[in-house]
Amino acid sequence: MNTFFAHTQISSVSASTLKRVLMRAIVLITLIICVSGLAKPSAAQDMKFSFPAACVLHENCWVSSYFDLNRRNGRTADFTCGTIAKDNQNGVHVSLKDWRSMTLGVPVIAAQDGVIASIYEGLPDLVIDPKRMNEYSDNPCGNAVLIEHEDGWYSRYCHLRKGSIRVKSGDAVVKGQPIAQIGSSGMTDWPRLDFSLSRNGYLFDPFSGKTSLEKCGGIFTPLWEQPMTYTPFAVMQSGFYVGEPKKNVAEGGNLPNYNVLPSFTPDISLWAVLMNLRKGDRIVMQILDPKGFVLRSIDEELDFDADRYLVYLRAVRPRNLGWDLGLHTGTVQLVRQEHAETYEVFRTNTLNIYEAEKPE
Repeated sequence: MNTFFAHTQISSVSASTLKRVLMRAIVLITLIICVSGLAKPSAAQDMKFSFPAACVLHENCWVSSYFDLNRRNGRTADFTCGTIAKDNQNGVHVSLKDWRSMTLGVPVIAAQDGVIASIYEGLPDLVIDPKRMNEYSDNPCGNAVLIEHEDGWYSRYCHLRKGSIRVKSGDAVVKGQPIAQIGSSGMTDWPRLDFSLSRNGYLFDPFSGKTSLEKCGGIFTPLWEQPMTYTPFAVMQSGFYVGEPKKNVAEGGNLPNYNVLPSFTPDISLWAVLMNLRKGDRIVMQILDPKGFVLRSIDEELDFDADRYLVYLRAVRPRNLGWDLGLHTGTVQLVRQEHAETYEVFRTNTLNIYEAEKPE
């Protein structure tokens, strides 16, 4: 039947017949939509995953970047519709607090029972200048392990430390089993784990249960076994130091945090390494003497973004009276207003100054 004939046939039918045909077409389209909905990739809520690193979240490791649920190039959105995601990021980044932690070794663990599907190893751990990232695009994942789970699920573990992979292809693994250590192989400028989930070819965000085809916000069905707190920023390290702290020393994990100092100490600095700062964030820092009086303070609003940032507040010993003896307190506070929500992080350090004569 050609197109013209079909049109002449329809034009000759009665209005009631045409109505019945249209109703049947609507029912058919509705059924197609329903079937398509059933075929949509689902997270299969009986499958849950444990946190993939043997570190203490919010103490010595942090989720520093989330799955990107805005797939328009140049725009990002984490599952809360916040900005803590990299462009087209397919996994979750778990970052250590410093390079020394990586050297000491932080285990990566299997997030669920499964079989090792493949591994890649042999790449060095590097400190890469972010401006030179493209030079390492041949293998952005670095040393890696891929685990096949039940029901079409896969979990991938990237940026693993050179020489740390403890499994081989075909090995059966159980949830919680150490398989490697967090490293800095591949395209990364910091010791971190890139953890990603997929099922039947679709990428999934473990915090929301959504695929890369979906948008941020709305209803979440997390794939984690335990509830996980959203962390848009963090105080990774903080402490008291004598003199001016250096960023590279702090990031290396070699900047001291003094708890006790003699009274002849010429000055003290309260320092902190901050993560995921955004323009408009507030940094509030104070050094208080044993009586609670403020020796030094800052309250600043940032006009830039920074993945990691060293900030410090310095107080000089009073010339005539010297330090008050006893426990001094340093506080570091981060505040962000985003999407009608207020996020806040607070960290406290203490320093005891005791009476002592300066050596000759």
